[in-house]
Amino acid sequence: MKYKFQNTLSKHSIKNKDNMKIRIHPEFKAQIAKEFDTSKQNVKTALDYYNNSELAKKIRQRAKDLLLKEAEEIKTETL
Repeated sequence: MKYKFQNTLSKHSIKNKDNMKIRIHPEFKAQIAKEFDTSKQNVKTALDYYNNSELAKKIRQRAKDLLLKEAEEIKTETL
């Protein structure tokens, strides 16, 4: 019984990992790659939560910062 629970938990974890992705415009990915002196592929794997290195954490934080900055620039009308 314990083995089944662990197997189910493992499948659940993988499913959640697939849902954890930061989606940003390719221009942002290129910008981040240049800022961190790394490849666009490394940026993609960081944003897809494929790895959890210190660089990956910094890349995800930078992506979040860029998205928040872009969101703040959106002008909306009060209804």
